[in-house]
Amino acid sequence: MKAILLIILAIVWFIPYCIFGWAINIANNNQWKNDIYSYWELSDRASTIDKKLEYLYRFRDALKESGLDSGYAGYVIKNKSNDLSLAMETLDTLVTRLEQAKTMNPSSLEYQQAIKQITTDEYQGFNTCVFAGGWVRISLWRWMNTPFITCQDGTYSGNNE
Repeated sequence: MKAILLIILAIVWFIPYCIFGWAINIANNNQWKNDIYSYWELSDRASTIDKKLEYLYRFRDALKESGLDSGYAGYVIKNKSNDLSLAMETLDTLVTRLEQAKTMNPSSLEYQQAIKQITTDEYQGFNTCVFAGGWVRISLWRWMNTPFITCQDGTYSGNNE
């Protein structure tokens, strides 16, 4: 009898937990892609430096507005590879390179080489996963604590760290 009760309790707890976790994952991924990551993709696909910079500025601003410019992407393992402030510094160097290339003559060889290097090396080598990991950490914390630490008007009042 106890075994049957434990099985029923596990099923009653486990199935809603899985469904709720699945729904949260879909919502978080959708919000990440719509609110932040889409600017990175647009910047990567843009063919002019002006458009690349415009979308890269939006990407950087969205990261800052979401609190992804400091802290770590992981809860337990905190190192330089998941340090959000270091990733933000790396993003700032990419912005600086594009701003420098913007001042060059578009018909010059120097400009063409800079664009090729930025597009093939720096965009392709840039790791946006650390920001995505930080987004998951912040979003998970927000979702887990929402019932407990929301204001009366429904706004979130918790600490993201």
